[in-house]
Formats: sequence, structure tokens, C-alpha cells
Amino acid sequence: MYAKPEGMAAGTHFFGYSWPFGDRDLNQEFGEGPIVLELFSDPGCMFCPPADQFFNDLIRKTDVIALACHVNLLTLVPDDPLTTQQCKERQVYYSALLRVPRITPQILLNSKTPLKGFLFKSVAQAIIDGKEYRPLGLDIVSDGGSNYHVNLPDMKFGPLQDFNDRAYVQLVEYRKPVTTTIAMGPNEGVTQNYLHVVSRFIPLSDWKGAAGTYHFEWAPSKEAQGAVLLFERKDTGILAVGEIKLQSK
Repeated sequence: MYAKPEGMAAGTHFFGYSWPFGDRDLNQEFGEGPIVLELFSDPGCMFCPPADQFFNDLIRKTDVIALACHVNLLTLVPDDPLTTQQCKERQVYYSALLRVPRITPQILLNSKTPLKGFLFKSVAQAIIDGKEYRPLGLDIVSDGGSNYHVNLPDMKFGPLQDFNDRAYVQLVEYRKPVTTTIAMGPNEGVTQNYLHVVSRFIPLSDWKGAAGTYHFEWAPSKEAQGAVLLFERKDTGILAVGEIKLQSK
């Protein structure tokens, strides 16, 4: 049975947060090219609420492509309404791909670099230092209704042992801003705001790397605020990325 901790283990009640970069222009420092950040967060993790707030600020203050994935790694908040099995599976995939342990809060930068989500300045510096490892940016065009397309250049992958010569494509839908109160665990009673919480991963048709127009469909769910289109190799990570932002009503 879970026993509520005391002292420093009482989580965010003892961890304050403020934006650590003052009036620095991070967009200018980050430079050109897409920056994909995936945060894996657990409401039962004492270091996660400050990381969640930092992630929210990155979304508000910079042009990063951000996906907040909730996982139940510590199993302290079994009824977290934002946790998804698909997010758990994605973190397991990254753990195997990069040979790193699953931790929370964990930020994946462009599917290449695992970072501790509460080390805010280290996250920003990793983005600055990783300018040469950015995926191809895609302009997503609406064809009306639920139909979209992107124009892709020729991109020969080169076969690797045990992997198909293709990119796997998926659309990652994220929610409108959501607020929840954490029911138990070291953050019990904390009301937390979240942005870009992943609600579902939608698999699309594979891409073999030939130049041309790639068509896909997306019917947003009621709670959707946007979606991120990912072209990935299972052995190397994200190759190309684009984002759809729905108009607020």
C-alpha cells in the first residue's frame, strides 16, 4: 500500500519553478531547422511537475515541435487520465534504440539525444549544440476537409541488416490545454496544467523514399489542438517532421 512521503520526498511542494533564461532569445540561439522534443512525464514523479511547466514554457516561448507523453512508470497514480499505452510503448522503443534506461522526466531531442527533463539549461544547450542533427522540415498542406499532403524529396535510406528500406509514418495527435489535480503520490493535491499532451498515435502508409507527394487523412478528435507528422526509421529515428496546428474556436 502506498504511504504518503514526508519531507523532501513530498515532490513539487518543495520544488519551485521559474523560467531560467530571462530575456534570452532562445529561438535565435536554437537556429534553423525543426526541433522535436518529446517529454515523458509521470504524475507520480516528484521531479516531473517542474519539468512539465518548463515544457509548457518552451511551447509558449519558442518554436519547438513539442509532444508531452504521459507514462505510468512509477505506478503511483494508477488512474492518471492522461497516460496512454502508446506513450509507454514509445518510451520503451527509445530505451531500446538508444540503449538508455527509462526515466521520468525524460526529454528526447530529435529522437537522438535523451535528456533529464528537470535540467533546464542542459536541455537548452543540447538543442543549441545539436543543430547539425535536425530532421527535414515538412510543409503540410490542407486539401480541404480531412485530406492533407506533403511534398517529399528523394531520400535513399540504404538497407541495414534486420530493417526494411522504408520510413514508417505516423501522425501524433495532441490535446487542447488540460488541467488535472494529481490524486495521490508525492505530488498529491497538486493542480497541474499541461500543453500538447499526446492523445493518440495514428499509423499511416509507409514511405519508400522516392520524391513525390505524400497524401494522408486526419479527422481530429474533439479534444485535438494539433498533430505532428513523423517520418521515421526504426533504426535511426525521425527523418522528417511537420506540424498541423488547428485554429482555436
